[in-house]
Amino acid sequence: MKKCYLIIFLFIVVQRNTHAQNLYLDSVRHVINSTKEDTVRLLALTSMAAAYKFHRLDSTLYYGSEAVKMARKMKRPYDEVDALLSMSLSQGAFGNGLQALQICLQSIKIADKYNLPYAKGWGLLQLGKIHTLSKNYAKAIDAYRESLATLGPIKDARLDRFYGSPLIRVRMSETFMLMKALDSALYYCRPVYEEEIQDGQLHALPWLMLGQIYLEMGQSDLALEFLHGSRTKIAATGYLFEINFALAKVYQKTNDIDSCIFYANKSLNLAKQTGFYSHLIDASDLLTDIYDHSDPSGALRYSRMAKAYTDSLHDMGRLASIDNLIDFDEQERQYELDAAKTAYREQVQQIWIFSISGGLISAIAIALILYRNNKHKQRANVVLSEQKEEIQSTLEKLESTQSQLIQSEKMASLGELTAGIAHEIQNPLNFVNNFSEVNKELAEELFDAVEINSKDEALKLARSIIENQNKVVHHGKRAEGIVKSMLLHSRASKGEKELTDINALCDEYLRLGYHGFRAKDKSFNAEFKTELDPNLPKITVVPQDIGRVLLNLINNAFQAVRDVEKPEVVVSTTQTRDKIEIRVKDNGPGIPDAIKEKIFQPFFTTKPTGQGTGLGLSLSYDIVKAHGGELKVKTGEGQGSEFIILLFV
Repeated sequence: MKKCYLIIFLFIVVQRNTHAQNLYLDSVRHVINSTKEDTVRLLALTSMAAAYKFHRLDSTLYYGSEAVKMARKMKRPYDEVDALLSMSLSQGAFGNGLQALQICLQSIKIADKYNLPYAKGWGLLQLGKIHTLSKNYAKAIDAYRESLATLGPIKDARLDRFYGSPLIRVRMSETFMLMKALDSALYYCRPVYEEEIQDGQLHALPWLMLGQIYLEMGQSDLALEFLHGSRTKIAATGYLFEINFALAKVYQKTNDIDSCIFYANKSLNLAKQTGFYSHLIDASDLLTDIYDHSDPSGALRYSRMAKAYTDSLHDMGRLASIDNLIDFDEQERQYELDAAKTAYREQVQQIWIFSISGGLISAIAIALILYRNNKHKQRANVVLSEQKEEIQSTLEKLESTQSQLIQSEKMASLGELTAGIAHEIQNPLNFVNNFSEVNKELAEELFDAVEINSKDEALKLARSIIENQNKVVHHGKRAEGIVKSMLLHSRASKGEKELTDINALCDEYLRLGYHGFRAKDKSFNAEFKTELDPNLPKITVVPQDIGRVLLNLINNAFQAVRDVEKPEVVVSTTQTRDKIEIRVKDNGPGIPDAIKEKIFQPFFTTKPTGQGTGLGLSLSYDIVKAHGGELKVKTGEGQGSEFIILLFV
């Protein structure tokens, strides 16, 4: 159990290092998929639940639930508590306070039942944090004090001394600071800092907390001293967002706006790297406040960003919670039912033993037990029915919100599509206008020739008018064909699949993407071409949806090459056995390995703030998956990027 908690804290320290985190997750995932040893697999499951707790609620609930089931089966309550605490932390991080509290209390109950003081101490520490987030400060302080009494006396040479009494006192200090009881906050934190100095360990958290306390006390110089000092201490990488965010707040108070904006943007970038939604919201709110008086448009941009992150945090947390809570609750009910059955069998055995001497008493006892169990079952069914109705209602609301968010991204794509269509029909429209003007002048000259009875001149002018009119008709039909063709692909999708020429779709959307990009930036020029397989068969897809995917990938490609000396974008198609490949390739700077794993995640974007929602690739990935296909990327830093769509014939 203690080793598991140490793993959790080590993971927090290195979580900003994306490469190290990916290696950690890959190795643990390999253990889960390959090992048959129950003890090793259980430890791997609890480690995965801990690793995802601040990033993905659904993954934490999945791995945590699996770990709980295995721990109960193996009768390992330490590991059961470990998994429950990770699930509780994750629920709290995604704003599900009630679920976080229920799971945490369950972990404490198990620790009490099996007399596990170390596990109970950590559960109480987590309980204090949950009450703090819920602003129930009195209960938070009580939980921390009980945790201090339980966990503080425990000594283990294998663990860092800080993760015991010092950590609890710092958390108490944080709660007192939020209560504005700054003297009490200083009383609990300052001795920890002095002990760290004496022991030579120098963890970042006491320095960070003292900096925040002095900030609240209005002592900016001391706040800056401790906050800058915390950057070089043990485990500082785990608190980089909090450090930079606090520095921005100090400089805001001292009216050093340039430094304030620098550290606020730094904290926002750190939050984007880690994907902590609460950090993204805090940083966006701070930047909104900073720009409120000097740059209203900037303030509005960050305000919208904060609202989007807040809505996403709420929706994703609730949706993932609902999707997994049903299974978890069912698991809990099944566990209680199995325990009840076991107890029932034991009771029946005892009754049969006693029935040798008293059959009547045994029969009465069995009848009472069956009656009681039936009553419990009826009450449980009523509660379960009510919970199911409530969950179904919440799920419908969340699905509606998700549909609205996706529709916003589709409308942004439609705007870019419209710009391309406008450019495509401009050329034939120019021909129509020009020849119409010429015909007007020729008609006036024909009138004059008729008046002076110049037959040859009149015939010549009439022939010119007829020739020009044929050109007007030709180019008018050309424009009509373009509009009909593009309306076919840009009309609102009903989700109906139809036989589609993928080559034609690629050719049209490549031209539209380029002209749409040129409409936004007249100085932009790039080589673009198609390499289409002439024997490519038509396939059954939703053409509007695949068109949106192509337009998104093509727009991203043009965005990537805008600063390249000789920009080039190539769209190619080919058939391989039972599927076709669509490739969108650019010669841009490529995608660094550090962020390649994140590009299909919702709301992740490398575009400048305010220029992208981060939903384009995520929606494209979902559309291709819905067609039973795959969306992959081949890239490397400095090597360009190639997105590959695989669709089955």
